[in-house]
Amino acid sequence: MQREKGWKTSSSIVTTRADGSRPALHMAGATGNFFVTEAELPKVVAAKVFHAGGVGLMHAMDKGRTAEVISAAKAAGAITTVDVFAGSPNDMPAVAGVLPHTDYFLPSIEEARALTGLFDMGDAARYFIGLGVEACVFTLGVDGAYYHDRSGFSFRMPAFDVLVKCTCGCGDALQRGLRRGPRQGL
Repeated sequence: MQREKGWKTSSSIVTTRADGSRPALHMAGATGNFFVTEAELPKVVAAKVFHAGGVGLMHAMDKGRTAEVISAAKAAGAITTVDVFAGSPNDMPAVAGVLPHTDYFLPSIEEARALTGLFDMGDAARYFIGLGVEACVFTLGVDGAYYHDRSGFSFRMPAFDVLVKCTCGCGDALQRGLRRGPRQGL
């Protein structure tokens, strides 16, 4: 965690619509300024699992530093995961830089489609795998998740049958539950 004088707290408002779509209003605040220095790097990458979240939203890091950090984590033996905050192909340069160092790429299906322009989940997964990802796990909201890895193995996992009030945070919960390495499956 970094605390810097003059930085403002980031904040998001997610407006869930009746159809389940969730447009988000976001103020980057400190997220945009966050940066991992060389002095901090050894502590940051000393993990069994390294998660880079918010790629496309961390403006200072998105200029190549996130790719350097995740590359160092991967070189140190960590399983690497990436989540994005992406809404258009304009976010692809920041995202593409981290993909060669990514074991599990974890966008929502909406983000995957926005980045690639591809509607089919398999086509989108193969696109990201072509950029270096080992496996994609797309969150599908109330429809669960879709897994597709470099070997071509894929499956859909339905969401648990529970009374859902809002799916906000479900992708984060899925990411938190991810535990095994890319060759061990989920």
